[in-house]
Amino acid sequence: MYPVQNPCRILIVEDDADQRTLFTLALSSIGFDVLSLCDAEEAIARLRVDRFDLVLSDWYLPGAMGDEFLRAVKQEQPGVLTILMSSHDHVRTAANDCGTDGWFRKNDGIVRLRALVCACLDHEFAQ
Repeated sequence: MYPVQNPCRILIVEDDADQRTLFTLALSSIGFDVLSLCDAEEAIARLRVDRFDLVLSDWYLPGAMGDEFLRAVKQEQPGVLTILMSSHDHVRTAANDCGTDGWFRKNDGIVRLRALVCACLDHEFAQ
């Protein structure tokens, strides 16, 4: 099952260093190639020179809201998958409104995050 033979590339955009590290480790430990950044501006610049299969973004970022950022991602790279995450219960509504491929409430836990990312990328998920 894991590690993935040809790992998908995931970009995580999260301004909280502890959460950024946790999410990076949670996804890289099951075989994904993960890059994590702390703000939308740096992420947009990186997306212009690098290819990612999935972008996972916090809703509240310095300089931009995550939903606005993910709309910009879809304009820059229409084929990239996107997931909006937040601690707020209404993240699902915001994710649906901005057209993301998924949403994640941070207090739902790492197992759900891994399952969601694997489902979006069409990979088998093994707990």
